[in-house]
Amino acid sequence: MTRAPAAVAAYKQRIADGFIETVLRESVIVQPDGNRVAAVLSAEVTDVAIMTIAMIVAGSEACSSPTKTRAFCDQVASSLRKRIAEAQRAGSPFETITLGESQ
Repeated sequence: MTRAPAAVAAYKQRIADGFIETVLRESVIVQPDGNRVAAVLSAEVTDVAIMTIAMIVAGSEACSSPTKTRAFCDQVASSLRKRIAEAQRAGSPFETITLGESQ
């Protein structure tokens, strides 16, 4: 099925919006003073995102053989590196506090 680029872009934006909305909603902590903050656990969110991607693509043509699965993973890794670099250049819209790591 071929979809118009605008429809694909709109679909991707809806998925991205829903993903971040869910992550933030499920990460809310109400502090003793009543303020609400979202404590996003990046490693846990990343693990769930990877698990979800694996479930979605497991039965796809892109992962129908070990060779195709490796190629798919290589493409994802390349795309992820590019997206991380873009996000680092843009800066985070969130205040980041690192917990549990030695400085």
